Amino acid sequence: MQKRYLDCFVESVSHAFTMFLGNERKCAMESIEILDAIPRDANMHVFIGLTGDLFGIGMFSFTGGNSLALASAMCGMEIADHNEISTSALKEILNISAGGAATRLTELGRIVDLTPPTIVSGDAIDIQTNMPLVSVNFRAGEIPFRLSASIKERRRHRVLIVDDSAMMLAVASDLLLANGFDVAGTCETGDECLRFLQKDVPDIVLLDINMPGTNGLEVLKTIKENRINTKVVIMTGMGDPRTVQHATALGTDGFVLKPINNNLVSIMKHL
Repeated sequence: MQKRYLDCFVESVSHAFTMFLGNERKCAMESIEILDAIPRDANMHVFIGLTGDLFGIGMFSFTGGNSLALASAMCGMEIADHNEISTSALKEILNISAGGAATRLTELGRIVDLTPPTIVSGDAIDIQTNMPLVSVNFRAGEIPFRLSASIKERRRHRVLIVDDSAMMLAVASDLLLANGFDVAGTCETGDECLRFLQKDVPDIVLLDINMPGTNGLEVLKTIKENRINTKVVIMTGMGDPRTVQHATALGTDGFVLKPINNNLVSIMKHL
């Protein structure tokens, strides 16, 4: 994980916590460590999922008392026990912190979609992560807490665009290049696409249906039957249920109607 991505979260959390706790309890970073699993030394963890150009997990860990102190600061009143209000307060603080980090990451050219925070309580949390956690220990006045993040940058997906319209090839290429994809090539027929796949297999094939010779559904069938290791997204102006059902039965990984827009980008980013 690149340090500059973690720095965005550290900066955002410090700003958000200071805003709620006041300048007299301004956040200070104490130490950084690498974790292989979720820590057990806290009885409350708040998880935030990250998807988009960056993906992974962000996690905040508190003791029960410290989380109540933070919730009380957020609400502007004393909260003695955890309840729906305290949980909502903590989620709102973390939403603000994560939102600030996402804004800073966007300034670095990295789009991040945030899954809403989920709170897990208990001493025996044992959830392994698929990437090591970079864990930063903070102190806000007398309140210690920990931010752990595991963030990776997605490899740019290579896409083969197949359409018999030169205009659509140009529009789709421009849209994908502007949103973090690489264009592996373009083909104007299904037969040309199958010849391309014999020498180069991209991550995704963006495939029109109506083309001269071998049509898109036949190309899709050939790709799946031959277990070619690529995802296929159907791009077509034919949105009738029968066409959708046929493409789904053949194993398409996505289906988008023309004219294409950012819905296509959203579908392909999650493949």
